[in-house]
Amino acid sequence: MRAFILKLLKTGVPVAVVSAAIGYGVALLAGPYADAQAGLLRGNTDVPSERMQVRMPLALGATSFAVVVAFEGLTALLRRNNATPVTPTRKARVATESGMDAEVEAMLNGILAQTEAAQAAPTPASGSEAPGTGGPRNLSTAH
Repeated sequence: MRAFILKLLKTGVPVAVVSAAIGYGVALLAGPYADAQAGLLRGNTDVPSERMQVRMPLALGATSFAVVVAFEGLTALLRRNNATPVTPTRKARVATESGMDAEVEAMLNGILAQTEAAQAAPTPASGSEAPGTGGPRNLSTAH
């Protein structure tokens, strides 16, 4: 349930914020037209554009969040109905019960010991290596 709520917050809140921003832009664009239509009636002191700048973003944000909740709930239901329980195969059960894990661990320890021995073994040094490669340098000759 907690994962579902977190998923709703991750998807629903950004969608609601973007929809509210679009609603605010639409309210700004439609405000002068609504004010002009309200001014046709004499004695009307109501300014519809101010109300629209609050109501339109709230309505679009809430509606888009509700749509996201509905579709996320629907997908969660569909996934839950199609989910099959994961059971280990017979081969995996036999391998863990027969001690094959100990054999694998012993083999890996042997490989690790071989690589450590190869790294610890000294490399033969010769004077023919180029300078800067880690080999011995002959400093007695002047260039």
